[in-house]
Amino acid sequence: MSKRGAGLRSDGARNREKVLQAAAFILRAMGSEATLEAIAKRAGVTRTTIYRNFESRSDLCTAVVDREFALVHEDLRSPDWLPLRTLMKRLVDLVDLCATLNQDFPPLEGACERTCRSEDLLPLITESLAIAKRAGEVRNDLTEQDVLLACRMIASGWRIDAAPDRDAALAERLALIMLGLTSH
Repeated sequence: MSKRGAGLRSDGARNREKVLQAAAFILRAMGSEATLEAIAKRAGVTRTTIYRNFESRSDLCTAVVDREFALVHEDLRSPDWLPLRTLMKRLVDLVDLCATLNQDFPPLEGACERTCRSEDLLPLITESLAIAKRAGEVRNDLTEQDVLLACRMIASGWRIDAAPDRDAALAERLALIMLGLTSH
């Protein structure tokens, strides 16, 4: 293969990643109001680039959820320990994204349910929870199910309150929940 061909493939992969990052941000911020134009603008690509990578809006949304789940897995496989609070924030973001897509794009419900199933998320929590328990950061009776339930409560709570700033609302709720999980 020529160098030029290899460069085109890497450009395509970079563009796809830029679209997925932008789509995750825009979908979280705008929900059903998200447009391909807004995603393309944030990614610095054209709508044609989006269509070149994704056959439909549903395909794009499904790819965003799959990417977010894969990123959590990647963080957990890294040699650096992922503190429970950081893991919870990542899970809250994933569950919140799934809730947004389920609410605003009903055809995606199956894809989001597949990604946010308890049996897939609970194993992600085990090691960080065990380390947090050994460090005395959380109660010893805390289970993976408790942590996942807390993440789901955080992700849904800010919508119920119609909080204007998603990130601030999620951070506030996570801080409050973490107080309840501590051994003090």
